[in-house]
Amino acid sequence: MLEKVIQERLKKLEIYRKFGEPYPSKTGPVVKIFEVLKKFSKLEKNKQKIPIAGRLFSWRDQGKIIFSDLVDATGKIQLIFKEDETKNFKIFKETLDVGDIFKAKGRVFVTKRGENSLIVNEGQLLTRFFIFINKIKKKDSRPGTK
Repeated sequence: MLEKVIQERLKKLEIYRKFGEPYPSKTGPVVKIFEVLKKFSKLEKNKQKIPIAGRLFSWRDQGKIIFSDLVDATGKIQLIFKEDETKNFKIFKETLDVGDIFKAKGRVFVTKRGENSLIVNEGQLLTRFFIFINKIKKKDSRPGTK
């Protein structure tokens, strides 16, 4: 099973390589997610495009729109990829996976559900994810539990 997943990710990596470098040596500056969230109202009002980077922690493909949570060491923000607004939408849809390190640039806004989000105008895969680590559960030390 794991071997099949790794092979699928390798296949997607080769597809991405036809588009761009999946392990770029230079990426340019990014803003920490915490800073984006702290200045969210001002950034939303100015419609300023902000570059952020982090690990993709979820991937919800709805066809012409994709929702993903991007996490860095300082926080989490929802990314929204839209077919009509995201440059290279098709390549990202075909090649990105949970765990990948991704750089996104776009404007922030609040969704109808109240979620602080960034609409991805452009993006770049920074690192492909291959190592799978299961979540470690804390052992319950209460008497009578295993």
